[in-house]
Amino acid sequence: MRRSRATRIASRAELVRRVAFGESDVIVTLFTEQMGSVAALARGARASRKRFAGLEPMHQLEVEIDLVAGRDLGALVSSRLVRPRLGLTSSLACLDAAGAALRWLAAVAPAHVAEPALWAEIEGLLDELDAPASAPAAMLGAFGLRLLAAAGWGLELAQCVRCGRACPERSAGRLDLPAGGLVCRTCGGAPVLLTARERRALVEAGHGVVDALARPEDAALAARLVTEAIEVHGRGPR
Repeated sequence: MRRSRATRIASRAELVRRVAFGESDVIVTLFTEQMGSVAALARGARASRKRFAGLEPMHQLEVEIDLVAGRDLGALVSSRLVRPRLGLTSSLACLDAAGAALRWLAAVAPAHVAEPALWAEIEGLLDELDAPASAPAAMLGAFGLRLLAAAGWGLELAQCVRCGRACPERSAGRLDLPAGGLVCRTCGGAPVLLTARERRALVEAGHGVVDALARPEDAALAARLVTEAIEVHGRGPR
């Protein structure tokens, strides 16, 4: 029987998940710049620090992975730490924000498909958390809204998703997460009420104004909506 040939890829990557396997192996999920989400077996990773250097979350890695067509699990050949983020790992608030961001990323990133927009978003957030200029919770909320947009699940907060009627800037709005945005009263409304201030804060944050979520309650609202949107969209095909 002919053995399938492996294709080796080299890529920058972020470690999303790490699970012990057997006596010394580890199964990792990596979000890579070249191939999106990749699951791989790192044989002897708990015994060999030299071949699998820096195999920890939050730090940017350079990895080599062997992939075989038709197999979900690749083989991690090596890892190397290329960008440590020591400031991030020294702050509990930053660690919490980074951990939530990586969980969201794992839920939206497709396997073996390069996603430059998602890569840019997660790298930008982790670098910013390494020396935060804003509250980590606000940075996380704004990242989450941009992540939804990059994944094709962005929330429409300016007009009704059904009829296209604009929602006045100073008006509250009703949000339907499965529908992907606001639904006006004429079209039946929606279960989640956003005040005009909340809606404005979310719109600005989604456009990169992180301090629009400076209020803890606004940052928490953004994080909750992102989590629920990912759960809703994750139930069906992307």
